[in-house]
Amino acid sequence: RINKLTIKPVPDKYDPNGSDTIEFEVKERYKIAVFLPFYLEHGKGYSKYVSDVSTQFYMGMTMAIDTLQAMGMNADIHYYDTKRDSATVLKALNSPEFANTDLVIGPFFANI
Repeated sequence: RINKLTIKPVPDKYDPNGSDTIEFEVKERYKIAVFLPFYLEHGKGYSKYVSDVSTQFYMGMTMAIDTLQAMGMNADIHYYDTKRDSATVLKALNSPEFANTDLVIGPFFANI
């Protein structure tokens, strides 16, 4: 369960020589979570357009991950179908599989 989440502001302009650099721990293997509204079950709120955009994003992510793995990065990627539902996202965030996640991509909502 997530008890505290701290988000640092992203600088307007990245200065590689500045003191606001973003640093990441170098690890043998990274755990990445990707939250996309695939609508795999075509349930309430289903949108073919949103599902198609999610699929295209997924395919682009797959290419990027293949490139990073060819460069030596090792990662476990976990995809979550959010169905554009905040309760579904919260359930995933509180799941044991989400513990120790290094990078989160998404979720994508029209209004935040």
